[in-house]
Formats: sequence, structure tokens, C-alpha cells
Amino acid sequence: MKGKVLISLALCSVMLSGCDFFRGLAGRPLSSEIEAKREKIELALREKEQRRLDSLARISKIEADSLAAVSRLGELSAVILEARSLGGLVDETQPGYCIVVGSFKNSSNAERLAEKLADNYGARVRAFRNGMYAVTVCDCRSLVRLVGAYETVLNEKFCPTDVWILKN
Repeated sequence: MKGKVLISLALCSVMLSGCDFFRGLAGRPLSSEIEAKREKIELALREKEQRRLDSLARISKIEADSLAAVSRLGELSAVILEARSLGGLVDETQPGYCIVVGSFKNSSNAERLAEKLADNYGARVRAFRNGMYAVTVCDCRSLVRLVGAYETVLNEKFCPTDVWILKN
């Protein structure tokens, strides 16, 4: 009898000593399942933090490239004018930049220059609300790309000395 009581006490102490026993009886997750879930959450948090750091690195690079582009345009004595400072464009366009290689009061003069440059530089005529017509080349959304295009246009024979950049 004494042996049966000892065996019963030993079994009870083993069964009742672990929380997993009670969790299992209650249909709750076991400690191994809780640990797996914790690791999964920690991994997701690490991945989220890495994406945030990668995004910050990309933004820092864009910022550095833009500052370098602005510096280079300063070295080239480039003039940048916003469309709204000239009365605005008649036809609104996408935000970005373009290089103005001619500005005319007569639209036919602007059209002639644009036709000469259309094949190599995609020239187009843009009308301003103040009655002027500008011939633009090298549409760019990025200031960084604009710098290379601007340097290329400056070295062309057709490029006037008063070339400037239009910011849409």
C-alpha cells in the first residue's frame, strides 16, 4: 500500500509540476508553441527594422546625389527658373526639369528650332501664359540626370550662351 501511494504521489508530482500539462488540458498553446511564435514575431520585427534602415539608406543616397547635382549646376553657372515665375505654362506638364535652348515671342520661330533638334534631343515647344514660347530639350524627372544632359547640351554647337533650366 505504501508503494502504491508513493507511485501515485510521484506520478501526480510529475504531471502537476509542468504548466504545459494544465495548458494542454485547457486547450491553450504549449510552451514550445509560445516560443516558436515569439521567435516568429522577433524575426518579423528584425525584418521590418532592416527594411526601415534600407529605406533610410536609399533616401540618404538620393539626398547626397541631389546635393552633388545642385553643386555641379552651381559650378556650371546654370540658371534654374520655375515655370510659375514666368507666368506658368499654358499646358500643365509632369513635374521635372528641362533645358531651354531658345525663347521666342513668335511661335513659328520656336517651331523651326524645335524641328531642327527633335531627332537628337526630343525638342518641343512649350507655351507660357505670358505669350512667350520656349524650345526645350532633355526632359528629366531627376535633377541628377539633368546635370549630365545639361553638360552634354552645353557642348553642342546649337547651344546658346543664355541656355537655362526650366523647373515644372
